[in-house]
Amino acid sequence: MRRVRRRGTFRGGDSTADAGAVPWQLSFCPSTAYHTIKPCVAPRFQTLRLADVDSSPRAITISKWCASVTCEPGVLPTSTWETAPIQPSERESRRDKRRGLVSLGLIGAGAVWERRYRPVLSRMAQRLTVRAVYDPVPARAQLAAAEWNASLASGLRQLIERSDIHGVLILDPDWMGLVPADFACAAGKPAFLAGSLGDDLDAIRALHHRAHDVNVLLMTEFSRRHTPATIRLRELMATRLGSVRRISIRAPLPRREALPGERVHTDFLVGLLDWCVYLTGRIPSFVSAQPLGPCAAEQSGWKVQLGFRRGGQEQWVATADIQVLPAAEGPAAGNHVVHEVECEHGFASTSQPTEIIWGNADVGRAVESLVADRSEAEVLLDKFCRRLLGGLVPTADVLDVCRGLALARAVEASLRSGHPAEGPWDGV
Repeated sequence: MRRVRRRGTFRGGDSTADAGAVPWQLSFCPSTAYHTIKPCVAPRFQTLRLADVDSSPRAITISKWCASVTCEPGVLPTSTWETAPIQPSERESRRDKRRGLVSLGLIGAGAVWERRYRPVLSRMAQRLTVRAVYDPVPARAQLAAAEWNASLASGLRQLIERSDIHGVLILDPDWMGLVPADFACAAGKPAFLAGSLGDDLDAIRALHHRAHDVNVLLMTEFSRRHTPATIRLRELMATRLGSVRRISIRAPLPRREALPGERVHTDFLVGLLDWCVYLTGRIPSFVSAQPLGPCAAEQSGWKVQLGFRRGGQEQWVATADIQVLPAAEGPAAGNHVVHEVECEHGFASTSQPTEIIWGNADVGRAVESLVADRSEAEVLLDKFCRRLLGGLVPTADVLDVCRGLALARAVEASLRSGHPAEGPWDGV
């Protein structure tokens, strides 16, 4: 392949020698009709392929260069453009990623951070690190930043747009609502959204569409999916028990000291409904709800029934019954949520995240302790880390929140009217 090369300097559209000019090398390949400009100050700059002879004049935005240039086939571009070396922070970020170390920004250093994610991040320090911290309460931000030797960010945008972080942990948006997630979309920065996103279904649906349009990951929590008991149950379903036929849940409402994302009744119900959808792998087509007593549902609790069909078939392939009880009337197991699952070839039951009881015709009844397994927070951060490093790991996203909220709305409508509701509730 024959190439024609010329050397010289280029700055501000001037191809003559200049004291402040950047040395460049222009290559033209007749067989492919490509122009290439290669600055001669390697390795600070990158080779740049400019234009194709078959294409019309175009404006090209150049990565690592500070402007756009317009070029025509066979013509050296004359627009003003200046070179910009890769910043040290970005170089460090790339080096971390090559080593498998993920750099994160932390938004919200409140209860969720202290009680759930801070201990886990400390155990995963060889894989994850915190580079910058923002919290509306300066004292909390200073404590978290000092612990991780991280920078203090003065605002959301300043943190999210940093070039030395691969993703953002949004753990306690508090009064900021969906604003941090919106900023992450605008910056193209992957984000992990812990806890509740609120109950404004239209706003959350719009957030999902924005994330989808710009192809940015907004991973949502749904921690009930990732408890050791649920993970083990899914393994047993794949190997011993078969697919789900019936789910029964007894769930006391959370106490006031519960973590954000569980305090509000709607958020708690969304988590239970999502667990049923996750376990069956189907979206319910039938929802019915009624109070458990003569008093209002908030005082006596309520019962929710779900029906799952396969395709357009009339027969149910799975059903779910959820009893939401006042906190004082929780199960004897210490106010834990009790899950009972009937499958094709056996059964399973969990009342704690770290224990499962299961059985079938072959083994009878077995009790497994899962205290040595990873916690749900560790599983979630591991999945987020793997996604940031390019792994194709399935995760929950904002669409799952939309679907859960749509189902919760259907439950509330059925409670008010006394009549069942028909789907679909795909969340879109």
